[in-house]
Amino acid sequence: MKVLIIDDSVIFRILLTNIIRDIENVEVCGTASDGQAGIDAVEKHHPDVVLLDVEMPKMTGLDVMREINQRGIDARVIMCSAFTVAGADVTVKALELGAHDFITKPEGSSKEESIQLLKKQLVPELEELKSVCAQKKSLKEKTKAALQRESSPKKVSADVIGIGISTGGPKALGAVLLSFPADFKYPIVIVQHMPKLFIESMASSLNMKCKLRVKVGEHGEVLKGGTVYLAPGEKQMGVENEGGFRKIVITDDPAENYCKPAVDFLFRSLAKVYKNRAIGVVMTGMGGDGAKGLLQMKDAGAYTIGQDKKSCTIYGMPQEAAKAGAVMNVLPLDEIAEHLIKITK
Repeated sequence: MKVLIIDDSVIFRILLTNIIRDIENVEVCGTASDGQAGIDAVEKHHPDVVLLDVEMPKMTGLDVMREINQRGIDARVIMCSAFTVAGADVTVKALELGAHDFITKPEGSSKEESIQLLKKQLVPELEELKSVCAQKKSLKEKTKAALQRESSPKKVSADVIGIGISTGGPKALGAVLLSFPADFKYPIVIVQHMPKLFIESMASSLNMKCKLRVKVGEHGEVLKGGTVYLAPGEKQMGVENEGGFRKIVITDDPAENYCKPAVDFLFRSLAKVYKNRAIGVVMTGMGGDGAKGLLQMKDAGAYTIGQDKKSCTIYGMPQEAAKAGAVMNVLPLDEIAEHLIKITK
């Protein structure tokens, strides 16, 4: 798998190159120190993956991302972002434009600590993409059977929709949430794997575009129809019954599946509080977070959906949910919102 690095910092380019050299069957095919040189390098080397700095002179990472889209270049882009409000805003815009994912530039107390922090983020991303580029073997028959569409219900009696999503989430969520009308009368609760600053930027961006209200969930607030609640970064979010009201619960419980927030944490609470009056949706993402929680929702009588392989950026979370027997219906990205609106009318 060929990786191109575009970053104006020579030190960071060297760090990334040294980390990638240790990954089997992955090579750095080129580097560039600014956006325009990066575009030229993309055209020259045809990389599978581009590691793209957010803030650069002459041409920003966002400009490069737009240019990649305009030219129809087939490469997965991973943004390299500073952990700042400005960096988060630009990164979320890039993700909405179709960037695969992002890593944050580490601020370790030593060079070695920074390298380890960077490795922890980057290596799993590239290993996952290596598998995608190598075109994994077909799913086992058990999984194939689990992924067959069931006949869609005409009506579902539900009071809430829960969504779990990770890699590829900002663009996919935008596609889904923008399709809901302003009078949609149910709350939507979402876990998107992302740090605090980036979640806040994403909520703000979606709120400006969507007809529904989109916000970061707050502890103790009553769930309201027509509102989308995103789990805050580095916290767990669930729901509870209190005094006859369904409320958001924000906790500092430990990570699950290496995730905080975790989809399983949210889905477990939906199964407990809403039982058969809920809908659970697992969308694009790396890993298996959400599979156990979605199965608990299904066992409690909830209706469950998994995004299909073709429309996923990474077909990890929906695949694991399907393998667990938790998925009742499989839908492509562009049909999810329409289906939810139709069955909840």
